[in-house]
Amino acid sequence: MLTAITRQPIAEASLLAWEQAAAAAAESALGAVREALQHATVLHADETGGRIGTALHWIHVHSKPWLTLLGWHAKRREVGSAALGMLDHFHGALVHDRWESYWRCPC
Repeated sequence: MLTAITRQPIAEASLLAWEQAAAAAAESALGAVREALQHATVLHADETGGRIGTALHWIHVHSKPWLTLLGWHAKRREVGSAALGMLDHFHGALVHDRWESYWRCPC
């Protein structure tokens, strides 16, 4: 889009630098979301499959009303869910679809 507007090519290194800067800026917000979800009385957890290129990955979701944390991971079970950094520190009621890996959750 920038190339179309400016009629100048945008270097891939510039795009990568902008993406990394945006990710770093979002990290504190993600920390605040994790903190709020970890202190929830009730938390919803789920996952669904999706493709990145040709590889199947899993979108893991932890949420409560008005607040959601999600992330992609190549694994479905505990490994993928643990990558969000939530359930090891959550001690409330976990609402889920009875997928067997949730029964091994430390919460």
